[in-house]
Order: sequence, then C-alpha cells, then structure tokens
Amino acid sequence: MKEFFSISRFNKFLAIEWQTNRKKYMFIIMAMFAFWLLYGLTALWLITQKKDIFTNLTSIKLAFFLQMFGFISFLASGSFADLGTDNNKSIYILMLPNTTAEKYIAKFMITAILFWIVFFISAFIGLYFLWNIFYPMALQHISADFMAIKKIDVWTNIKVMTDIKCITFAFFFHSAFTLGSIILGKFKYIKTLLVITLFYFALALVNLQVKADTLYLFIYGFFTFSFWLIAYRKLKNYSL
Repeated sequence: MKEFFSISRFNKFLAIEWQTNRKKYMFIIMAMFAFWLLYGLTALWLITQKKDIFTNLTSIKLAFFLQMFGFISFLASGSFADLGTDNNKSIYILMLPNTTAEKYIAKFMITAILFWIVFFISAFIGLYFLWNIFYPMALQHISADFMAIKKIDVWTNIKVMTDIKCITFAFFFHSAFTLGSIILGKFKYIKTLLVITLFYFALALVNLQVKADTLYLFIYGFFTFSFWLIAYRKLKNYSL
C-alpha cells in the first residue's frame, strides 16, 4: 500500500472508477434530468386542470429535497458496496496501488461533488423549462380569470431550494450512507435507511426542532464529519 498522496495515481484511479461504473453514473445523470422533465409535464397537466400544487415554492422545494435524498443516498451507499459482500471485488479494490485517501476522495468527488454539479444543472434546466415553456403552454388552455398560479423566477426557485438546512441534510445523508457502505454487510441501503429513521425518531423525542438553528446545524455538522472520519478509518483498516 502506498503511503503518500499522488495526483497522478489519484487521476488514474478516478479514471478507472468512472470507466468501471460509467453505466451506473450515466443512468443516474439521465435520471436527474428526466425527473425535472416529468415534473414539468405533470405541472403542465395540473395547471390545465386548474390546480397549482406542483408550481408553488413549497412543492418545488419538497421535490428538490426528495430527489436530492434519493440520488445522493443511492450514490453514497454504493461507494464501497462490494466491501464485505463480494470477496473478489473486495480484494480488487483493496489491492489497487492507491492510498486510502486517494480511494476515499475519488469516491467523494463522484458521489458528492460531481453529484451536486449535475444536480444543480438538471434542476436549473428543468425549472427553466417549467416556467418558460411548460407554464406558457398551460396558460393557453385555461381561462383568463384563473391567475392563482404566478410565474416564479428560476433563480428564486434555486435560492429557496438550496438553503443552509437543505445542504446540511445532503451532506449528512452522504456521510451516513458512505459509512454504511463500508461497515455494513448485505442490504446496506436498507440498513442505513433504518438507522437514519431511528436517528430522526430520537431527534423527535428530544424535540430538537424547537432549538436554535445554530445548535441544530452544529449537531448535524458534528455527526456528518464524524461519519466521514469513521468511514475513512474503517476503509483504512480494510486496507491493512
């Protein structure tokens, strides 16, 4: 096992990781764009039915959150899914001539950094189509007196969806599912989802939602960085 971080080795590992899982990653990328396309088409149909449940800020923020949770949890859970479940693939991962940091950061860049880049691009394009193409089309099919639906600027949508709590949730989910992909055996996603459900049940018991936002964010930040650190240490132990 190498001991020092190498940019050239890291780039090679990143290329191998992409080549090995490119079908999965490309499918997820296309699914992100497809989500907002279907969202816009559904909103168009509902507007023609004189309903606006898909075009208000609360609905768009909820859609953003659910999509974010679904994709980032799936990606993070698959970061090191083969460890502990497939001996041949586990040996292949561990025998690659890269440091633990190189492997861990490469996975992080794909499942977190690249995810956010594609996610925001898909959301912006999807919302642009919603308000500049689907919305005007829908208005042609309803009476002039139906003005309950107000056009919202795309950047306003993005700003509402990407508040500090939403970003905090995203990194918390990423850290939890990344850790689960390393320390859990079979059914990693389901087991991690169960643990997160219990975590939120515990938060509900202590009624944290009424606490100050700074304490709220501190607790999430503490668990997020702790899970990332534990995941790194566990991966390093695998490599020994």
